[in-house]
Parts: sequence; structure tokens; C-alpha cells
Amino acid sequence: MMMQPQLDSPSVEELNLQIEILKRRVARERAARSSAELLLEQKSLELYKSNRDLMRLNETLEWRVSERTNTLSSLIQSFHAGILLEDEHRNIILTNELFLTQFNIDEDPANLVGMNCSSFLTDVASLFEDSESFKVRVDELQRNQEKVVNEIVKMKNGRVFSRDYVPTFVDDKYVGHLWKYRDITENYTTEQRIKYSEEKYRGIIENMELGLLEVDTDHRIIRAYDRFCEMTGYSSEELKGQNALELLLPEEYQGAMTEQDKKRASGKQGIYEIELKRKSGERMWVLISGAPFYNSEGNIDGSIGIHYDITDRKRLEAELRQAREIAEKARMAEKEFLANMSHEIRNPINAIAGLTNLFYDTNLKPDQLELLDNIKYSADILLGLLSDILDISKIESGKMELNEKQLPLAASVKALVQTYKFRNNNQVKFNVTIDPKIDFDVVADQTILNQILLNLIGNAAKFTEAGEICTTLELIEEIGNHVNIRFSVRDTGIGIDEDQLQTIFESFKQGSKQTKLRYGGTGLGLSIVKRLVNMYKGDIHVTSEVGKGSEFSFNMIFVKRTEQQKITDQRIYSEMLPDSINHVLIVEDNKINQQYLIGLLNKWEITYDLANHGGEAVELIKSNTYDLILMDIRMPVMDGYETTIRIRSMEHNTNQNIPIIALTASALVDEKEKAISAGMNHHLSKPFSPEQLLNIFEQLTESDANSSLGGHSTFQFSNELDIQYLDSFYMGDFERAHLMFQIFLDNINSELDKLKQHFDSENWSELVTLAHRIKPNFVMVGLGKLTDQMLEIEQAGKRSDINSIRQLVPAFIKEFEATHQLVANERARLSEWLSN
Repeated sequence: MMMQPQLDSPSVEELNLQIEILKRRVARERAARSSAELLLEQKSLELYKSNRDLMRLNETLEWRVSERTNTLSSLIQSFHAGILLEDEHRNIILTNELFLTQFNIDEDPANLVGMNCSSFLTDVASLFEDSESFKVRVDELQRNQEKVVNEIVKMKNGRVFSRDYVPTFVDDKYVGHLWKYRDITENYTTEQRIKYSEEKYRGIIENMELGLLEVDTDHRIIRAYDRFCEMTGYSSEELKGQNALELLLPEEYQGAMTEQDKKRASGKQGIYEIELKRKSGERMWVLISGAPFYNSEGNIDGSIGIHYDITDRKRLEAELRQAREIAEKARMAEKEFLANMSHEIRNPINAIAGLTNLFYDTNLKPDQLELLDNIKYSADILLGLLSDILDISKIESGKMELNEKQLPLAASVKALVQTYKFRNNNQVKFNVTIDPKIDFDVVADQTILNQILLNLIGNAAKFTEAGEICTTLELIEEIGNHVNIRFSVRDTGIGIDEDQLQTIFESFKQGSKQTKLRYGGTGLGLSIVKRLVNMYKGDIHVTSEVGKGSEFSFNMIFVKRTEQQKITDQRIYSEMLPDSINHVLIVEDNKINQQYLIGLLNKWEITYDLANHGGEAVELIKSNTYDLILMDIRMPVMDGYETTIRIRSMEHNTNQNIPIIALTASALVDEKEKAISAGMNHHLSKPFSPEQLLNIFEQLTESDANSSLGGHSTFQFSNELDIQYLDSFYMGDFERAHLMFQIFLDNINSELDKLKQHFDSENWSELVTLAHRIKPNFVMVGLGKLTDQMLEIEQAGKRSDINSIRQLVPAFIKEFEATHQLVANERARLSEWLSN
């Protein structure tokens, strides 16, 4: 057994020391514990306070969040769009009632908060036109997480929505998104309708081969449409951004375009013709209709031009001008031929008729008188054939003119029928029936009216061997101061086949070949009658029965002259000669015509001198004084025109202003106008009767009397007007002058308005046509200068000289505005003079 070692016991001092150390350690621990407890109490208090503040802050935040949420909810509910706010997991945060209504969701918005949208996506998608595409697009938007606005989606019920998708990020972290659906059905429908309309009319314009070009205010091309690109040879990319003037417009048209720019700047549109350069360098003519377009603030942003290629038309116009020149030369050749034919044929007819008239004043045996009657009848037939050909030529060329005067209608028709009665056999009775209500005078062209009736009565007499020919006048109606008169000529002749009635009024047509062979004639008479009736806005009809006769009827509208309007006609058709005509100069190269005129003057005891041509006439004028001159037109050495001009130019000569009567074998209106323009006072076509020459003598005498007597006799045209032309044109017929002045004033303002409109719109072709049409109107009221200006405008148009037209038209308008009041004043003077 082992023995453990025995340890030494500590001493008291050591024990005390250890106890003291232990006490100190305990004291330190107690002090440290006390400090820790104190610190713990302080921290606990601080923590309590912090926790209390945190709770208060949380309550405040919760209140504010709740307030903001309520505000946002109220705001969303008031939107005019369906709103849906989702978190990153597609759980609903917020929505509004409109959204639920749009997609037929029968729930309260509050009940949907926290619900996942995937649960009803299929039901919502089924409402759209293509439900599968709708779902695919929704998933695509959420995957891409990119903002998309104004995306169009369509529902099966026809509604259309604009959809916005707006993703939400916090510190670059995706936290959800917002959907917005706005119903745009009405606006979309309207826009589509407008778009369709634009496309429709753009298509129409393109199909009409109209090229559209949009430019800004600096002429920079905004857009060039397909047809315009085709016209010019450029692509739209080549044109866009280019300066249209520099690229397309030839230099000589820059000034014209500057004028158009001024119009666009003032908001005006315009139509004009201009040349453009193609990409190939070729030029093309275009008709442009240009107009400004505006921005939302009402300011002009540029202009749009509609271009129509008129190159072919311009080429055709050039060809037509050339053809017109050729046709004009042909027409002049035709006129010259007709004039020569008229002259060459009428001269011998005039001689035959004139000598026949002289023979009637000699002592004739019965057999000689019968032969003389046959000669006169043959001459009348030959003259009728020639007149028919010339008349149809005048009517077709629009050269037949009206020479209207006051006419006692009933008395004139009775006298006409009575005259024809004496020229025909006694087996046919000529009767006249006139409506007793026709007891007034009318304003009419007696020559035309006589020609119509003589053709119809002569036609009836030719086909009526026995029975009667009855001429009837009936008053149809009165309209203001106009009367509608129905005329009819009925016969008991051979009649007309029914199948011939449709063509009876055509030129060179007669009832049948047998009729033409038996009765002769040109077949022009009824054609002329129809056209003359049409000149008075009337129409002619025929009814007929073979073997029983025919009836031709027509109506004409005249101006009625009341008792207060009548001017007493004091002309007395007799062989009594005016005392003022004592010495006459005959200027005539045809020996037989000389003999006829000399015979008449000897019979009337008027002295005369004879000149064989104009040269001899000028010499006689220098040394003799005459009361009038009988002037042939076509003569050797010096013709009647040149002779008249020389006589009118002789200053300090007593014969400078004496009356000159043109004697011409031509019945063409152009020749008459040329005679008047040369300074002649009257125009008498060969052959003429002694009574026709006496009638002109009497008119000259009345004109002289009017210049020396008071009252009606003292009227003279104003010095501000072209007195010489007015005197020669109206020849003392002041009633006709008054009517022409009134017609001018009634119509000229509307014509001038058209002229200004054509000028403003640069419609040069219509402007030139109008200038040609109204050109003669001014000279007829004594404004010859304006007629000359119209002629210059017309000639500039024929040359396509647009720059000259731009200068001439304003000058004309200025001159017209300065002088047209003279016409109104003159019309007033004429009216006062006629009423006295």
C-alpha cells in the first residue's frame, strides 16, 4: 500500500490574503454589474422611446399611404379610360370601374385587389377580334418591359381601344406595370372615314393623271406623289427636300411663279399654265391648280399643286393654229372667190335689171312688154339663185347681221303679199289674215322678215297652180314689252311626201327628184328660212298632205313699240326727190352700170359727173363740188376703198365729208363692214332698184334736216366718243343707237367680271376667247380705243405672249373704268332726246 504524500497547510496570512483578494474581486464584479444594470436600464429606456416613436411614425405613414391610396383610387376612378395597376407578379394593386365595364367584369374594384390577372385573361381576350393574338401580345409586352402607347386593339363588338402599357421601376428594379385602355371608336371611325376619303380622292386624282406636289413656303418639296414622279422622271426620294423652283422651273418662268407666290401668301389659289423641266432635260407643259395649306395655328405652311400634263394639248394647239392659218387662208380664198363671183355675176344682172327698169318708162308695145316681163323674171330667178348661195354662206359663217328698225308689222305683211300678188297669175288667190290685236309696231329687220315670207310665199306659189295661198299672223302672247307672233303660209298645192318632211329644211334638199326636175331651184330657200327664223329664237314647222297642200308655220319674238314709244315714220316712198341732192359724182367702171345710173339721174333731173375709176374721181373732187358720190368698190387703177380714204383725207376740200354710197356687186357682210370702215356712209348691193337708191337719198336728206332743225333734229353724239364711226354706223337711226347703248350697259359689267376672273385665275385661253367675243361691242358705242386694246389682247393670246397680256388687261380695265360712264351719259342723252 502506497502512502500519499502529506501537503503543507497554508498559513493564516496566506488565507487572509486570498480572502482579501477575493473580496476585492467580488466588489469589482458588483460595481461592474451595477454599472451594467444602469446602462441596461438606460438603453431599455431609449429603446422604449424609439419603439414608441417608431409606432407613431408607422401610424402616420399608414395614414398617409392610406390617404394617398384613396386619392389615387379616386383619381383613377375618374379617368375616362380603363386603368389596371399590377405588381411584378401580375397581382392587381388597383383598378377602376370603367376598366371592369369595358371588359364585362362584374366585380367591385376593391374585391379584385390582390387577385392575379391571369385568372381572367382568357375571358377578357375572348372579347377581342383575335383572342389568341391579344394574349400573345400581352405576354410579349410584359416580357419586354418597354413602354408602349396608343396601340390600337379592336373588339368583336366593333369597339376600338387605344392601349398604353407602362412598366414601373424602383432603383432599376421592375416592380409592376400599368394598363390603360381608352375607347376611341368614334374618333377612329372618323379618322378611317377621312383616311378612306383621302385615299379615294387621291386615287381618283392619280387615276385622272394628276400629279400632286407639296412644298413648304421656301419651295422645298415635302412630298411628291407617284403620278408627279412619273410625269417628271424623278423618284420621290430624289425630289424630297429639293427646291422645286431650282430643280423643275425654267428660268424664264421665275417671274410668273413670283406672282403666284404672292397669291399663296395672301391665301388665294390660282390656276395657270407653265413649263417644267423633266429629269431628262425635256420640257413639258402643265396646267397647275395651286392652293396654300395651313398648320393648326392658322398659318400658311406651304402649298399643294395639282399638275396636269397638257404637253400634247399644247402641241395640238400649235398644230391647230397652223391648221387655222391654213383654213383662214382657204376661207379668205373662198371669200375672195365669192366676192369675185358676186361681183362678176351681179354686175351683168344689175345691168339687165337696171336697163329693164329704164325700158319700162318707154313706150312699149304689148309684145315688147311681154318680152320685157320675161327678161325681168329671168333676171330675178338668176339673182335669187345667187342670193341663196351667198345668204347660206353668210349664215353659216355667222356673218348675217340684224338691222332692226321700227316696223308696222301688219301693214308690211299686207304690202308684201300684195306685191307678190301682182307678179303671179290670176288662177291663185293670195289672202292675208291678221289678228286684229296686232295693231302695234315692232322692232324688226324688215329685210330678213321679207326674205322669210317671200321664200315661203314663193315656194307655195311655185307648187300651187290653182287655189289659194293664205298668209296668217296671230298674236300668241305678250311678255312685258315683247310679243310672240305666229306666222303661217298655207297653200293648196301639190303637197310633200311624208318621208321628205324630215329633210325639207336641209340645204340642197327638195321634196323629190321629180320636183327638182320639174320646178328647178337650188333647194336652199327653206334652209335659209329655218336659219333666219332661228336668229329670232323661233322655230319653223311644216304639215302637208300630198295633193291637198302644205302649211309652213313659225313664230318670232319682237320688241313691241307702244304709242308713246313710236316715232312717226315720215318717209314717203314716191318718186319725189329731195331738193338737197342736185349734183352727183358717179364712180363706176362698168359701162352698162354707168348707163343705168345715168338713166336714173337723167330721169330724176339730177346733174352728174362720171369717173371710170378712183383716180379720175380724185381729180374731179379737187375741182368740183358734189352733194353725194355713188362709188363702185372694185375698179381698176384705184378701187373704191382707197378712193374714199383719199377723199376723207383731203383737208380744205368741200367734198371731204360728203355722203358716199358704196355700190358693190358683193353681198358679203365683210365687204360692207370694210366699206363703212373706209369712210363710206351707205352700202347698196347690186342689183338695186330705183326705189332702193331713192330710199338712201331720202335718208341722207333726213340726216341733213336733223342737223339743222330743233327738237329731234339737233342730236349729235358727244365729242368724247368716236363721232365719225357712230354717225356712219347708225346713219341717223338714233332709236337703234339708243337700243345698242342700252344693251351694252346691260351686259358689259358681267362680261368685264368674267374677264377679271379669267385674268386672276390666269385662264388665258378663256380670256382671249372672251376678248375676241366682246371686242366689237366697244366700237358700237363710240369707244374705238377699247376695241383696239381688245384686239391687242387677242393677238397677244394668239402669240401665247402671256407677259403682254399681263400688261394689256390692267391697262384695258383702267381705260374702261375711266370711259364707260360716257356710254351711260350718252344713253341718257339719247333717251331724253327720243322722248321729246
